[in-house]
Amino acid sequence: MNISYKLASPEELEVLIDLVGEYHIFESLSSSRDKRRTSLIPLLDPDKDYGFILVAFCDSQLVGYVAICYGYTIEFGGRDAFVDEFYVMEKMRNKGIGFSLLEKAKIEALKNSINVLHLEVAVENATAKSFYKKNGFLARENFHLMSCRLR
Repeated sequence: MNISYKLASPEELEVLIDLVGEYHIFESLSSSRDKRRTSLIPLLDPDKDYGFILVAFCDSQLVGYVAICYGYTIEFGGRDAFVDEFYVMEKMRNKGIGFSLLEKAKIEALKNSINVLHLEVAVENATAKSFYKKNGFLARENFHLMSCRLR
């Protein structure tokens, strides 16, 4: 089993659209193929400053991805980013791929002057919470992430 990692490029768009679709089904999120395409394209353009997607391959098959989206924070003194989506195909889990994707995403974020990474995890997903804690993410007990959809 040959695992490799790289920043996603427009070459991966079509297969990435399908893998993101798998993640959305897994999380019971509603999305169309066209919406996924439109949302992914800016993250594959190195000249835009929205963030990046790191992908994992097993041999030549795309098996996982992490999407990092940039922001800015006064509290943490500069640029921050969200782990917007993070997914490894079920058959490829527990092989170290997720850990490596996250570690490589942290390194790439540091190269892009990111001071802090944030993420959200389902309250009932104890496995994911444990995984993230082992990877340096701590719950901010006094805060609760809230969202207001504008579109």
